[in-house]
Amino acid sequence: MSILYVRSSFPLEGYHGIIITPEKIEYMKNYLKEHPIDPQYDEPEGYIVLDGNTPPSQLAARGYYDILKKLGELPE
Repeated sequence: MSILYVRSSFPLEGYHGIIITPEKIEYMKNYLKEHPIDPQYDEPEGYIVLDGNTPPSQLAARGYYDILKKLGELPE
């Protein structure tokens, strides 16, 4: 089990731990393998384009990537 600390704002300001189970980590790794990040949705500065044309799978993949990176659990 891993705990990821995230900064939140209203209504609970401060850092809060989110428990991430090994099963959820494996799910996120598999999701990234099945839905790799597509650079066509990137802006030159590295941000994602939020113009309404970005598939939800890309948003999820990028969120999972960020979480796994913070946990040191990126798939090979």
